[in-house]
Amino acid sequence: MRDDWSHCGEPARRRQPRNSVIRQIAALPYRNEDPATDAAVHILLVTSRGTGRWVIPKGNPMSGTPPHAAAALEAEEEAGVVGPVCPTPLGSYRYRKRRGSGASLMMDVDVFPLAVTRELPSWKEQQERERRWFTLSEAAEAVEEPDLRDLIRSFGASEFKAATQRTGVLGAVAEKSRLGPMFAWFQRLLPRTGNFFELFEAHSVTVMAAGDALARLLEGGPASAEHIREVIEREHDADNITREVLQTVRKTFLTPFDRGAITSLIGALDDLDRRDAGDGQRDRAV
Repeated sequence: MRDDWSHCGEPARRRQPRNSVIRQIAALPYRNEDPATDAAVHILLVTSRGTGRWVIPKGNPMSGTPPHAAAALEAEEEAGVVGPVCPTPLGSYRYRKRRGSGASLMMDVDVFPLAVTRELPSWKEQQERERRWFTLSEAAEAVEEPDLRDLIRSFGASEFKAATQRTGVLGAVAEKSRLGPMFAWFQRLLPRTGNFFELFEAHSVTVMAAGDALARLLEGGPASAEHIREVIEREHDADNITREVLQTVRKTFLTPFDRGAITSLIGALDDLDRRDAGDGQRDRAV
């Protein structure tokens, strides 16, 4: 097993920071099967306590503790592993965390590689989680977050280029679409070039999620600030998708009819999202 810094110091791949997004830290525990430089890398995942899905150990930053040290502590408590941790993050990924209030808030997670040198026979959250070693490809398939999947794959040289070329626009929309049947008819009308169908579907899912958050806000209760925050975050997501649609329109060969129809539709969808955000802002002012 190798416990050097072979996976430390690579250029971090991360999204542009937003002040409104909550930041977390995470460890990516890994080990090599032998000392060879091209030895196969394995990744340790744990199950989440809420849903039982496969995740990496993560948590909130700790006051007075460097981020990488806090990530190492999360790995020890959640996965029962210790080892040297890289002080430079490999990159970051984004996901939505469901709060007890029902709000789904965006989290940005900085990921620090941790070279596992010892697995503890017992650890703090042993009764609450399962831990398991995966190959790189297995671990990438096991996690749900697209950006985390790319970070895991980036440990393999063949995947590095693909991981650094992601656009990540659709990955920012963390909820899976429930609108497939509704959009089947519209997909046949869209031009075959460009990814307009996926962009329109992602935008519609975001608008619906903003509407759900606004409905929870209007119900009242002590968590109104979280619901307002989610409405604003959803508006930012919709703005990013609108921006990509307009950029794609400019880069894609379209007939004048297609171009006008696409810009009109994305404009109408954007108006809906801005109306939700405006209602949320007015409720906060009241």
